[in-house]
Amino acid sequence: MVLDAMLFWAPRAHYQNLRRVWVDECINAPRWGGFSRDLMAEWNGITIYSTVMLAVDVSFLAVGNVNISTSQSVGVIANYLSTIFITGSLIVSLLLARQTQKYGPESAEGAVSFSQLLSNMMGHFFGMRALATVHSLPYAMLMWGMIFFAISFLYNVFKSTTIAMLASVISGSVVVTMFILWFIWAAREVHIFTRMAKA
Repeated sequence: MVLDAMLFWAPRAHYQNLRRVWVDECINAPRWGGFSRDLMAEWNGITIYSTVMLAVDVSFLAVGNVNISTSQSVGVIANYLSTIFITGSLIVSLLLARQTQKYGPESAEGAVSFSQLLSNMMGHFFGMRALATVHSLPYAMLMWGMIFFAISFLYNVFKSTTIAMLASVISGSVVVTMFILWFIWAAREVHIFTRMAKA
């Protein structure tokens, strides 16, 4: 449960998708192509976002206000952590995309290979949940990288700025945070009502 929350509940979504494809310990052929294409689209998108965020992180360190010589600074440490998480997201998404390309969305051999992988996973303690967790890593690491970048950015704004700038940044941050929390709450409510309707 804690790991699921740390990964922004992405393993749960991937686990449900795996269960739709893996029915009665067999690959559901009609769903296989869509499942494989969805995974590729997700990881290709995350690769693009990670590349952009990596460029932003490195560029942010080159800004004159960010003093790398004081490497103990909260802003610099948060930026380094962001860079590490973003790089991890990029590497894992590339590896997973390569592996999924090997299976192929239209390939019967790919479906058989993926079926064998799932059969092997079912013999382990965590089973399919372990694969769902691995599939969710690029997204989770990208999210953590963005959070650490926001911490780095806000620290550098707050440490030396005018009152007017501080007021505008605080009000903007509060508005954005409220929108994010509202979206999370609304998505959760929709999920709860959907689940209740199916029951």
